[in-house]
Amino acid sequence: YVHVGTCRVSPNHNFLAYTLDIDGRELFTLWIKDLKMGSLIEKSSAHGVASVAWAEDSNALMYTVVDETRRPY
Repeated sequence: YVHVGTCRVSPNHNFLAYTLDIDGRELFTLWIKDLKMGSLIEKSSAHGVASVAWAEDSNALMYTVVDETRRPY
């Protein structure tokens, strides 16, 4: 089982941020891929990621997570 949640390409088109649920609990984990090199550069320790957004200059990624009641904060 794999559920792809949110996918966001950085404004400079160098990175892809996406979320995956791999166990069916709808608690998504954030992953970041370097699109130029084709390598996975980071798997965030943040679980329950609800949304992601890149900074305009592509140097930062903001995200929200859900609380214990699964509401984003």
